[in-house]
Amino acid sequence: MEKKKSCGKTYTDKDWRTGKSLSGCTMYILENGLMCDVSFKVGPEQKIIRAHKLILATRSPVFYTMFEGSIPETDNIVISDVNDDTFNLFLRCMRKFLKESLTSSDAIVNLQTSVEYHLLDLQCASLTYIDQHPSKCLENEKALDIDTECMKLIVESEEFNWTETEICKFAIKWANKNAYYPMKIRQEKILEGFWEVYYI
Repeated sequence: MEKKKSCGKTYTDKDWRTGKSLSGCTMYILENGLMCDVSFKVGPEQKIIRAHKLILATRSPVFYTMFEGSIPETDNIVISDVNDDTFNLFLRCMRKFLKESLTSSDAIVNLQTSVEYHLLDLQCASLTYIDQHPSKCLENEKALDIDTECMKLIVESEEFNWTETEICKFAIKWANKNAYYPMKIRQEKILEGFWEVYYI
């Protein structure tokens, strides 16, 4: 049996709780598929991903309603709007926001996911990372896929470390990809909304 070290002590998978915090233990059971009680069919390929209702419901009101609402969903729940890599990252971040391994792409995806599932802690952590690394994050191709609510959160952030000109350029680029208007009208609409938000 493989031996591992934690807090200076050697332990095996049999006593994997030793030396771990609560978040460390929940991460272990997720990564090793222990005690999972719900499955999701994720992405266009409907890949099966197992998870834990308790963790999901305690972190997100959306999942709580999904499991405990008037018409609860029980198993093989379809999540079609994200791919399996994104959903797995989301499950990990529900337990612990992994700043040490975060990438610009992760921060953008996490921000979008946090808005969709009402995860305020994850939303704040994602925005903080984006505020501190604006060019790295918003020059990532996934930044153009964020929805209007995420765009407003970024623009309204008081800590955002970009000039007005840089924000405006990104806003136009984002609008050109996402709005269903001719280019000139798209630019006028997003600029009108941008300045309204920016100078509230």
